[in-house]
Amino acid sequence: MLKLIKDYGVTVLPVDEGAERLADLYIEAKAVTEKYWDDALHIASAAVHGLDFIVSLNFEHIVKDKAIHITAIVNEAEGYEQVGIYEPREVVKDDEY
Repeated sequence: MLKLIKDYGVTVLPVDEGAERLADLYIEAKAVTEKYWDDALHIASAAVHGLDFIVSLNFEHIVKDKAIHITAIVNEAEGYEQVGIYEPREVVKDDEY
């Protein structure tokens, strides 16, 4: 993964107090369980940094209707835009996937 980040010039978002606080709110609202706080932080970082969406293969904790719905509610209450959460096949043409 680190090689891919370097080879493709991927920007790694810094984790800040705002993202940590938002992740805690997701846990409190039961969007993600406390055991998977890092997954909540992933979504929160995207929200805090104004990203439009996340593409993930994490179907257990991130690409899940419950997580998508609850994080959208929390984001709106906290003044953040909703982060779209998609699996790869939703954003890549069939002939590319």
